[in-house]
Amino acid sequence: MTYSMTAFARKEQSFDFGTLSIEIKSVNQRYLEPTFRLPETLRPVEMKLRERLKQKVKRGKLEVNIRFYAHSGADSLGVDEARLTAVSNALEKVRTQIPNAAPVNPLELLQYPGVLI
Repeated sequence: MTYSMTAFARKEQSFDFGTLSIEIKSVNQRYLEPTFRLPETLRPVEMKLRERLKQKVKRGKLEVNIRFYAHSGADSLGVDEARLTAVSNALEKVRTQIPNAAPVNPLELLQYPGVLI
């Protein structure tokens, strides 16, 4: 039986490509209020994490902090070429509407979510 909603949990799991660390802090609250902090590379799974959390927890203010540490050799950068192409195409559409817009620095494209993998 649960007597308090105030809690802290931390779990780390190592894989061939790196280590995943998850921390969950909770305090008592009448409604469920989850907050997620996670790397951009994990943003696509945030909604599934929220759904899963709602199945297990009914109330409380939860702070979920997920970190990923790449192992040496696994820290090389990759580019999602389809995502980069989509961003470039969107920029071309903007240039047709605003012909004298400032050129985009390629490093700024790499900062767009999902381009770097």
